Amino acid sequence: MFDGSHFPIEENIAKTSELVKVCHEKGLSIEAEVGSIGGEEDGVAFLGTDVTVIIVIMAVYGWDRYARLTRNLSRSAYTEGYACALEGLGLPTVSIALRHILPNIASTLVVNMTLNFPGMILLETSLSFLGVGVQPPMSSLGTMLGFGRDYLTTAWWIAVIPGLVIVVSTLSMSILGDWVQQKLEPAAR
Repeated sequence: MFDGSHFPIEENIAKTSELVKVCHEKGLSIEAEVGSIGGEEDGVAFLGTDVTVIIVIMAVYGWDRYARLTRNLSRSAYTEGYACALEGLGLPTVSIALRHILPNIASTLVVNMTLNFPGMILLETSLSFLGVGVQPPMSSLGTMLGFGRDYLTTAWWIAVIPGLVIVVSTLSMSILGDWVQQKLEPAAR
């Protein structure tokens, strides 16, 4: 099972830093350098920078955490007495899972999603900041932040305002996640 230990973060950071350094020295964009690695200099970073691709990347990112959490919560709930009693009464397993187990684990899944949402915001803004995310003419906070860094000395608000929006949105989603967790906690019912 993939646990992420095969790709330590230090190694990924080192590879990314080296790629950025090479691109900077050659005067190339990251997209052109990555595109040339595959033998085709078409300027496409890995899969492209289309919004659909970014959405798919964000949807695929971290899905294993949700699958593992759902599986473990379902197995835990299924071993409790009420699921065994319902199975003994002859209810089908699908009915037990959908009508009895899912409502008991839904609150934990909702809380997990709201707590992980700031990470998704940061993922999209990071990709856009690096130039492999949403591209102009469409707007993204990461793109605005990236373009604004060139004007920090003359027009600081171009970079500071998108940065503040990123901070406020991620912080508010974290606070919302904490609030939802307190409201949906089984002990608080």
